[in-house]
Amino acid sequence: MENKIPVIRSNELNKLLDRQEYIYINFSYEYSIKINPFFKSIDDTERNTLIQLFFQLTNIDIRVNDLLGQLHIIVLKILLDDEKDNIIINSLGLTDDSIIFFKSNFEKVLKNFKNKNLIIYKLKSMSL
Repeated sequence: MENKIPVIRSNELNKLLDRQEYIYINFSYEYSIKINPFFKSIDDTERNTLIQLFFQLTNIDIRVNDLLGQLHIIVLKILLDDEKDNIIINSLGLTDDSIIFFKSNFEKVLKNFKNKNLIIYKLKSMSL
């Protein structure tokens, strides 16, 4: 079965039943994971291991010198490490093409994880 990553809007985000069940990335919430600081907190050895694993799962040599590449690596780390099964990513700061690229890559990655879900939150003003 193919893994789909839904894109939700504000009204759908507000309808989530138990917000404690989710890991939030790139939101202004105090408990949300911020991409750059979280990425910098990963030691070099683990970062390189994650980059190699991402390549094995997708056949893509991801660049980590930008926000999109860092997002890929931290989401992979969270999928591997965290006990929560649901991750919501705020797409603020990412282009539509970046989101399409991210979705395509993680639809491949999620095939290797059981009961893990990614959701992308987009502002109303954006297409997709």
